[in-house]
This record gives sequence, structure tokens and C-alpha cells, in this order.
Amino acid sequence: MKTPLKMTMVLAMILCNLSVSGQIFTEDFESSTFPPVNWSLATQNTNETWSLDAKAAASGTNSAKVTYDERLAQQNETLLSPNIDLTSAVKPSLEFSFAMSYFWSVAPNNNYDFTVSIIDGTTTTVLWSEADAGAFNDYIWTKVTLDLTPFAGKNNLKLSFNYNGLDGANLSLDAIKIEETAVLSADKEELASVSFFPNPVKNILSFNTTSKVDEIIFYNVAGKEILKSNTSKNQIDISKFSKGVYLLKVASKNKTETYKIIKE
Repeated sequence: MKTPLKMTMVLAMILCNLSVSGQIFTEDFESSTFPPVNWSLATQNTNETWSLDAKAAASGTNSAKVTYDERLAQQNETLLSPNIDLTSAVKPSLEFSFAMSYFWSVAPNNNYDFTVSIIDGTTTTVLWSEADAGAFNDYIWTKVTLDLTPFAGKNNLKLSFNYNGLDGANLSLDAIKIEETAVLSADKEELASVSFFPNPVKNILSFNTTSKVDEIIFYNVAGKEILKSNTSKNQIDISKFSKGVYLLKVASKNKTETYKIIKE
């Protein structure tokens, strides 16, 4: 029999909030090598594609840049990261800074787009585009933070930074990092813990808790909610789930915590 995997939901702490973080991946383009080691390019326009820019940076002295082609040739330029491993991550987040023209990319013109995606094998998921940033100032560095929790537990992931347009304008990228950040809310008294077992699980997932859990929500790695349980019973049937990694968000006393299970 496998030993139940007990995960503490909220620990006894004096502090009201404890933030736990760890850097998983970073790139600031400070090396003279471009693309950086283990990065790659997928280019359409060999005259104007991603290159190293030593004249502007969000941090340090260098950044990555695409200059628009004045000859008005189509540009579809992708900068691809090395493989990224999130198998041990619970709440990873992606942060990067960009600078581009709102006038030429959003309004009144929409001549070029900047899209950030994550690639999982043969599946590409768009995470963000410049239109998601709302109003921003032309060529002023803007920081973006994206939740990668749906991809926790995955490995061999790649980030894709894509410039696509015709008669667009310049685009700069810098200060890329992925961090593991978990925020645990705690009172001064000892709070409850939750145990999920077995893990990995085939059909019935059981759990124990010393206090009331309001609900448990299951998400697949694409971030789609697939099951919500009101926890009236301490067993949940997941026999119809496909094999793979799932995230569970547990709500208890206005607090939430995320867990990872593996369906066999």
C-alpha cells in the first residue's frame, strides 16, 4: 500500500501572510550571444528579425528587439526559449517587460502583433497579446505578469515570443523570468491540514481534513475547470478523468490552496 501523501494546507504561523518564492527560469539578454544559449529563432524575414539590442533595456544593458522592415515585407518572427521544467511547480508565474508602439499595434492602427505563447509538445496555448495590456505608452517599458498554474507539473515546455505584422513598428523584450510563488494565509492559531490519497490515483480520490472544507475544484493542465465538489463526502470519483496531472483548488474558511494529483 502506498503511503498517503499529506500536504499541509495552512501551517501555524505568526505572520498573517507568508510568501514562498523560487526562481525557475530567467533570461535578461546580457550575454553577447544571440539567440542566447539553447534559445532558437523561427524567422520569415531574414532582413529584420529578433536581434540583440545594446541601446535599450528594462534591466541591465541589453534587450531583444525586432525592427520593422521599412521595405514593407511581411514579418513573422518567433523567439523560442529552451525547455522549461515545471514538474515541481505549484503556482508558477511568468514575468517579462516589453516596449512597442500602441499607435501601430492596437489603435488607430493594427499593423503588428506581439503574442506570448507556451508550447507543450504539439500544443500551443496563447497566453497573452499586446491587446491584453490595455492602454500603454509608445516604447515605454511595461511589465507583464501571467499565471502559469495550469502548466504546473509539466516539463519540456517552451515559451514563444512572436512578432507578426506588415508595416508595423519596433518591438523590444527583456527581463523574462518564471518564478514559483505560493502565498499561504494563516492565523496565529494552528489551522487545518488536508490529506489526499492515494496519489497517484486510479479511480477514487480520498481526503482527510480536521475542519470543514467548503469545496474542491479540479482543473486540467490547460486551466479548464472539469469538476467541482462540495465535499459532502470524503471521496471523489475521478475514474472518468484522462490520465495526467490535475490541479485541485481547496477552499476553506475564505482561504484557498492548490494541490497537484496524478491520475493513472
